[in-house]
Amino acid sequence: MTTGTGPRLRTFLVEAYSTARTLDDLVAASGRAEAVVAALREAGTPIAYRGATLIPEDEVVFHVFDARDPGSVRTACRRSSIAGERIVESIVVEVDAPRSGLVVVPTLPLRPSARRATPDRARASRR
Repeated sequence: MTTGTGPRLRTFLVEAYSTARTLDDLVAASGRAEAVVAALREAGTPIAYRGATLIPEDEVVFHVFDARDPGSVRTACRRSSIAGERIVESIVVEVDAPRSGLVVVPTLPLRPSARRATPDRARASRR
């Protein structure tokens, strides 16, 4: 698909086996990725960093980027020292909280905007 400004951004998942084994490591890697992506955008590359998920037991981090092509993601990973083993296009389903009956509640404070969706009934059962 295209928009008025060119092809639509696609979502890419980066599978990285790295030294990020703690929350602090993950926050540092995410901060580097955000800084690199900001510089790439300023230079005219359409790309966004959406965040990361650490699976400590498997020693793997999944980073999520939006970009027009995997080459832009590869560049961002290289510049932010993310050792991406695989970069694959992915499909993300985002939940519309008001329509689904989910409530947005804070989780670990990675940054002020980090949020998680939790079912209303689970929240009600805690009361």
